[in-house]
Amino acid sequence: MKNKILSCIFVMFVPLLIFSCGPNKNNTPTKTIDQDQVIDVNTEPEVTKDIPEEVVETPRESLAYNLADRTDHPPLDNKEAFIAWRLERINEKEKLVAWRWDRAEQAILRKDISHPRVLEAFLRTPREVFARKSNESRAYEDAALGLSYGQTISGPHMVCRTTNELNPDPDMKVLEIGTGSGYQSAVFAQLSNYVYTIEIIEPLAKDSARIQESMVNDFPEYKNIKRKIADGYYGWEEYAPFDRIAVTCGIDHIPPPLLEQLAPDGIMLIPVGPPDGQTMLRVTKTINPEGTVSINREDVYKGTYYPIFVPFTNEKGIRHSVEQDMPGQ
Repeated sequence: MKNKILSCIFVMFVPLLIFSCGPNKNNTPTKTIDQDQVIDVNTEPEVTKDIPEEVVETPRESLAYNLADRTDHPPLDNKEAFIAWRLERINEKEKLVAWRWDRAEQAILRKDISHPRVLEAFLRTPREVFARKSNESRAYEDAALGLSYGQTISGPHMVCRTTNELNPDPDMKVLEIGTGSGYQSAVFAQLSNYVYTIEIIEPLAKDSARIQESMVNDFPEYKNIKRKIADGYYGWEEYAPFDRIAVTCGIDHIPPPLLEQLAPDGIMLIPVGPPDGQTMLRVTKTINPEGTVSINREDVYKGTYYPIFVPFTNEKGIRHSVEQDMPGQ
């Protein structure tokens, strides 16, 4: 059965490749949560009137590296061919490259990856570097791994699912709330020329920035990542609107500033719910013909999985909540 899974999936991917060529902070098993604790995910659209009807597009900066110019793509239908391709270009440990391929196969089986571009992005991104040296031997375990400052790097399944749900095109602007290890933004940089990431823990933000910046000779796409040390609750208005937003920390509501900064027809992925398990929401924003704005919410895991993320906190370390941020509502 060697390479059987990816060979089969490659057959489905080939037409897409011709035309075109998300952090779980705790790997928690599926569990049952009292439904009174879990956000009600409406199937009917929620009409909102306090979001601006017109969104002014901010000018796009000149690119340090353009993904559209990339012509060298890895083989996606054969493990040995991929490993050989990778080792010819990047100085990496063969066993880790092989393990990355094996993890990609599992992600496809679990339906965490279904797009060929996402598969390529995952295979191009060395999780072992962002997991830090102390975690190298566990880099492709399907689990969250500890970092400094009380944070973790999300499990591969969550990064794959987040990326797959958002799947940005090269010209789409992506905002990540919670840089953490720097791994998720590095994956996004394989798909989008415009990646913006915010981290509130200053030493962690600087450490992850240093890692990404040290890799630009082999990964010039990382030059397109813009970083900010701030409270991500308020987004990054200077560069709004964003076509895709990924929130990597748990909260009990969707921050209004992020909804405002989500572009029309944009998609946000955000874990919403109590501290012991959140609902991973796929939030879409639509401007109707009459000018009203519809916000649609969908549970990505359809009630089968409630991941636990680190809390979404402010600069004082206090957890963001409806009570604190939206008193009286």
